[in-house]
Amino acid sequence: MGIINLPDFGAVCLDTNCFIYSIERIDPFYSLLRPLWEAAQTEQFEIICSELVVLETLVKFFTRTG
Repeated sequence: MGIINLPDFGAVCLDTNCFIYSIERIDPFYSLLRPLWEAAQTEQFEIICSELVVLETLVKFFTRTG
């Protein structure tokens, strides 16, 4: 599939897809994104997203518990 070139510092802006693929462990995207999350845990860079990401990731939760 490819690789992600991670920055040495700064911020990485992520869209909803990255969170959903990671939370639900959807391959091949989950495997591709794992190094990103691991690098972020070491505070190599900061992950940012919009408030809309929170809303979009909660849609499935609220539709299941409705």
